[in-house]
Amino acid sequence: MIAQADTLASTRPEARIGLVVHGARQRLQQMEGWAAIPWARRLSIHFAGDGTLDQAIEELRSLQPDLVFLWAYAAGLGPSDGDTRLADLADAAGAPVIVPAIAASMAARNFLSPPLTGAGHLH
Repeated sequence: MIAQADTLASTRPEARIGLVVHGARQRLQQMEGWAAIPWARRLSIHFAGDGTLDQAIEELRSLQPDLVFLWAYAAGLGPSDGDTRLADLADAAGAPVIVPAIAASMAARNFLSPPLTGAGHLH
């Protein structure tokens, strides 16, 4: 995920990133972590929400970022934050939403042999 932000910083330093975190403690950790990365200081990073997806959706609707990171490792795995909620977030932001669990599983699919295709069928 950080590599995607690095690419964005290199190609579009004026880009805005929405970063949705879970709660104040994680927000502070992320703010400190991103501030420690020299190239990330060139990006406009908005930390959205108060720990709820509804608040983040409202904030990102007005921000209109170029990319959104949903920085919660279990996000997208439970029934309450499944595809519909992630689609709501992407629609409100008007930008792609990158979720760690989904990004990791999609990357892992590239290493499977034989590869998975379509709805998860082996060929």
